[in-house]
Amino acid sequence: LPAAFTPDYWGHQYDEQTNQVVCTYIQQPIYTTNSGTANLFGLEPQYGCCTANYHQGWPKFASHLWMKTNDGGLAAVAYAPSVVETEINGNKVRVELTTDYPFGEELVFKVKTSQGGKFPIYLRVPEWSKDATVKLPDGKIQNLTSGKFNKVLREWSGEETILLHLPMSFKIRKGFQNSISVEHGPLVFSLGLKEQWKALRPFPYKPKGKPRFDYGVFPETPWNYALELDQKNPEKSLTFQGRPLKGNPFTLEGVTWIIKVRGKRLESWGIDQAAAMPPPESPVTSNSPLEDLILVPYGSTRLRVTEFPVLK
Repeated sequence: LPAAFTPDYWGHQYDEQTNQVVCTYIQQPIYTTNSGTANLFGLEPQYGCCTANYHQGWPKFASHLWMKTNDGGLAAVAYAPSVVETEINGNKVRVELTTDYPFGEELVFKVKTSQGGKFPIYLRVPEWSKDATVKLPDGKIQNLTSGKFNKVLREWSGEETILLHLPMSFKIRKGFQNSISVEHGPLVFSLGLKEQWKALRPFPYKPKGKPRFDYGVFPETPWNYALELDQKNPEKSLTFQGRPLKGNPFTLEGVTWIIKVRGKRLESWGIDQAAAMPPPESPVTSNSPLEDLILVPYGSTRLRVTEFPVLK
């Protein structure tokens, strides 16, 4: 969702590409079912209905973080900083979740009840998280099962805190032509490119304030790299670095997590009809020197490479 918008939400694109190394207007784009404007960041690229709908994404996500369960409890369907207030068997219940997730492994739930009472809270543990645990108010540690909702049933009293820990590790996903993408926990990581934004055409109407435009985005740094990667033991090739969340993480300036990796340029991997060509089939060879590369969360980029060839 955030990768398809400008940070100020004045512009969005209709076609978002996994390997998106340029966004510009072209009469005959590589995709044949949409127009040449579909990849621009603007007011109404391709279809006007997106302009009327795209602002609903975050509110609908927020409103579906929590749900009631058939057995009189609560289920944490998705994780984000949130507060849910409801009634369970006439008992006023308030649960506040404090977390940096998905940019952090720790999730702190403060459960407050007006009268106390017994009811379950279901915590979703994603399939990728191994050895997840929850620390209960009495200090006991409960091991959780990956890939399911885990039931925490207890007699709640006053205000109590439980701590969910979702360990995150590397995962390598195979793609087209034996390319790979890098994941860490719930996030996909990409090579974020330095960008040059160019106003290509003015909006069809004039909003108040400064003029607004449909923009093309062009790379100012190289993008066509193959990675040096031990796919069976990715932690040998990838170095993760993280810091606490601060500011907007969906921009290159606000990135809090990075992954360091090495790679080589592939001069033969180029652009065709304003889009990156398919990754050359791996494994590949290159006479270029090894370079240190930095991968960032996919949602923080507008130009990116996400599916990489792998060096032989």
